[in-house]
Amino acid sequence: MNIMAEYSLDDIIKSFFSGQIEEQGVKAYFRARGADG
Repeated sequence: MNIMAEYSLDDIIKSFFSGQIEEQGVKAYFRARGADG
């Protein structure tokens, strides 16, 4: 699943802090950006 296809960076940040994105999705997002975890 391509996180960026559904969320803008701002939405990801907001959702990250509000817990609306699953932990799996968050980890996948950061892995895709070259950071582990």
